[in-house]
Amino acid sequence: MQIAKPDGRRFLAAGLLISVLGGEALWAVDAAGPIENPGMTVTVDEQGVQARGYRFDNQCEKPSPWQAQWIWAAGNAPEAAWFRKEITLADAPLKVAAWLTADVKYQLYINGQLLSRGPVDIGRDYAGGETHRWFYDYRDLTPFFTRGKNVIAAKVFRKGTIGSVVSRGQPGFLFEAEVTSPGKDKLTVKSDASWQALPTTVMQSQPVPEFADAAWPAARVVPDVWAPLVPSEIPPLMEARYPVARVEGLPDHKVFTKDGSFKVVFDRVLSGYPFLKIQGGQGAQVTIKSHHSETMTLGAGEQTIEFPFMDEIAPAFTVELGNVTQPLEILDAGAVFTSQPVAYRGEFACSDEGLNQIWQVSRWAVQINLQTHHLDSPNHQEPISDPGDYVIESMVNHYAFAQPWLARQDIRKFAWLLKDEKYHNFHTSYSIAWLQMLLDYFDYTGDQSLVVEMAPYIHELLDTYASWRGTNGIISEAPNYMFMDWVNLGGFPVHHPPAVIGQGYLTAFYYHGLEMAARVAALTGDTARGEKYKKLRGEIAEAFNRELWVADKGLYRDGKPFQTSVKPGHWLPADKDIETFSPHVNLLAVLYDLAPGEQQAAIVKQVLAEQPLNTQPWFMHWVFPAIDHAGLFDQYGTPQLRRWHIMPETQSFREMWNGGDLSHGWCSTPLVQMSQRILGVAPTAPGFKTMAIRPQVCDLTWAKGKVPTPHGNVEISWKWADDKISLDVTIPDRTEADIILPAKTERIPAGHRHLESAYPRAEVQAEATMAGGGTTEAAAGDCEADVLKDDLVHRFLARAEDHCSHSGGGHDASALFNGTTRNGSGGSDTKDDGKTFRGYGRGDWLVLHLAKPCNLSEIRTFGGHNDSRASQNYAVLVAHADAPDKFVKLTSGAKECSAGPSELRLPVRADQVVAVRFEFEDGPLGFNVYREINVAGAAAEK
Repeated sequence: MQIAKPDGRRFLAAGLLISVLGGEALWAVDAAGPIENPGMTVTVDEQGVQARGYRFDNQCEKPSPWQAQWIWAAGNAPEAAWFRKEITLADAPLKVAAWLTADVKYQLYINGQLLSRGPVDIGRDYAGGETHRWFYDYRDLTPFFTRGKNVIAAKVFRKGTIGSVVSRGQPGFLFEAEVTSPGKDKLTVKSDASWQALPTTVMQSQPVPEFADAAWPAARVVPDVWAPLVPSEIPPLMEARYPVARVEGLPDHKVFTKDGSFKVVFDRVLSGYPFLKIQGGQGAQVTIKSHHSETMTLGAGEQTIEFPFMDEIAPAFTVELGNVTQPLEILDAGAVFTSQPVAYRGEFACSDEGLNQIWQVSRWAVQINLQTHHLDSPNHQEPISDPGDYVIESMVNHYAFAQPWLARQDIRKFAWLLKDEKYHNFHTSYSIAWLQMLLDYFDYTGDQSLVVEMAPYIHELLDTYASWRGTNGIISEAPNYMFMDWVNLGGFPVHHPPAVIGQGYLTAFYYHGLEMAARVAALTGDTARGEKYKKLRGEIAEAFNRELWVADKGLYRDGKPFQTSVKPGHWLPADKDIETFSPHVNLLAVLYDLAPGEQQAAIVKQVLAEQPLNTQPWFMHWVFPAIDHAGLFDQYGTPQLRRWHIMPETQSFREMWNGGDLSHGWCSTPLVQMSQRILGVAPTAPGFKTMAIRPQVCDLTWAKGKVPTPHGNVEISWKWADDKISLDVTIPDRTEADIILPAKTERIPAGHRHLESAYPRAEVQAEATMAGGGTTEAAAGDCEADVLKDDLVHRFLARAEDHCSHSGGGHDASALFNGTTRNGSGGSDTKDDGKTFRGYGRGDWLVLHLAKPCNLSEIRTFGGHNDSRASQNYAVLVAHADAPDKFVKLTSGAKECSAGPSELRLPVRADQVVAVRFEFEDGPLGFNVYREINVAGAAAEK
């Protein structure tokens, strides 16, 4: 047997896989990624990863009935199985078209080369419904078949490390290919009992026998439980090896002679496949730990281990080596990045470099979530359950990539799921976000066919919402009001608020849903539906203002107590006699014109006066357009945009202002706001046949960029000086644009135009406070003015105890309660009197025992150092008077600070608290340096 020597690319356990994939083949085994797709060239540079120039031709539907049969291994295969088929061709083929799928996941190899991973997951809700279909993939395999013997092989996994995948409970593999050769009839290659199959494991720890018919049993045909099969109509994912920034912990010469570990670090958070290339170390245990982990036992010789499923790498993975009894050499280590094939068509730059970086990080945050379906994050990988996330990610896609295929497919998938669940999905409000995602798709692509296809689902959805109206005329009979935001209001987490908080929020979304459904009715010629929706909108607007407007406050209340007949449950807390005024309801009332026009600016100003604004990054996608709708974006836009904080190690945002994962796509709305409002480009007719260009200067002096459209890019550049704006714009052929400036409006045809106009700058508001904790960092000085001198700790602390690994200048926890962030006891001098700071990291804790029960309203902590140990990261737990020895988690917070002072504020609500416990985590450099801790609130009433 002669085997070509492997090249510099990755390949999995060559001796092991040659027997599976190659037989006596003469090709180099390339059994790991990156996959190379025909017509797709992937490049990696400092911007990111792109497939410039790639065009997807949607020819995915199988043109003829299936002849293939579903197969599985004859023996017990609890984890995975190999499948193999040889064919011999007289000539190199002209065309090889293949359709394939599996339950749950497959890797396809042709002549030893990894060419496809799949299938696209069919989807399910977070809890509950399914789509009741099964996807198959189409692949063009023409370049990979040759004259002579060709080996088709696949590894099929029964389950994945990610919990969101769907299975029919029966493993299986289905493959069919049509081979067109010169002067020959088409050859159909199909999976059936003539294939060989062999059980294996996810991380394949032992070599399989050399290929021989006697050693490999025939595959068995299994019952078809997957019908109906539907084609996945998205392009194959692109893959590329992503550069390693550094490797930490490798011994000299990269050889381990005993147990150990090392870390592979990248310059940003990734969605990818960690891999290792190892020589020797037979019998050693190798564990790759990214967000998930996998372990295998090494065989002999040279092996490459690739993580079997895409995972979050944030921004490193760790390799642990155990049971090392023979020298083990690390030849290579890295990651294969993967995402939808995108090109960076959109661009943005302005006079504020910080905003430029936020735009770029927003683009990356979405790209890593564009997989075989939109993800909430590579960390969670929730199923097709989160259109509230996808509506933001798809808008970023429209402005940054203009790649429509994934949005189109996921809109259809969620519609199937909605129908299965009788239009009550897990996150109730997300069904309206799905409808918004569809209308956004229509406006930015012009694809009316999908709107027509979705119309029946839309009307049934709106009928369901109508059934939730109460006798008060608004939504008060919904099964629940999830999802509102990851904040607390009125003592409730409004992830799933009670009806008294959720009524106004869900009613506002329903009102907007009626407007969008009326558009759909008009597009499909359904006049009766259109009139029905118009009448309902009038009724809803009247009831909303009658029931929820509070004139004395100048705001809308969230709801009225005890208006619902729906019984409380896990996702519907019982009502309380409370009155709350969330920014969510009030800003939606402005955005959707439930609030009269003359009141809108005052409402927005009053809401934004709240510091910090009680929303998380997700809901900011609705905050910005509400501000704009009230005519206030010039004043408030950029201060709100600057609230986004880039984590330096991962070059990403946190899921929430002070916590959550590091790869969430819903944090990316700043990109949309900068392109749509600062550049000012938005469609006014589907597919950008006409558009509006209305730049808003805020406190900037210039901005420029590109916005992709189906007809080509819009290019725009403006400069502001001396209360004048100078604008250059180029719009593509077959389009027109309305240029809207403060002193003039002008319609222009395709081509280039230069315009100038008076533009008095509005007074931009002060920088916004970081919601949920922390403030924007001052350029100099510290946070001394924010230290509370008379908080609960100073008034009622009975005793403090802690575990502190790095005490520094602090002899005990009293260093944190001396009334100052600076060195010294109760003063501002810099003497080291042993009461300076405490260094807390992972495993450290602090408990504050209070002399009497107290009601907590805020946790306020202060850090400070000359490097990133000024960061903060901890969880807060409390013990109540009725169970003083039982701590329950209240909240958590994190803040990265590269150097200097840091402040973290966490609004909380906890009553009758007798002890507060802080449990600390490491920061970028290990332990963090804490200088003062405040607990705000009041003594509880007896």
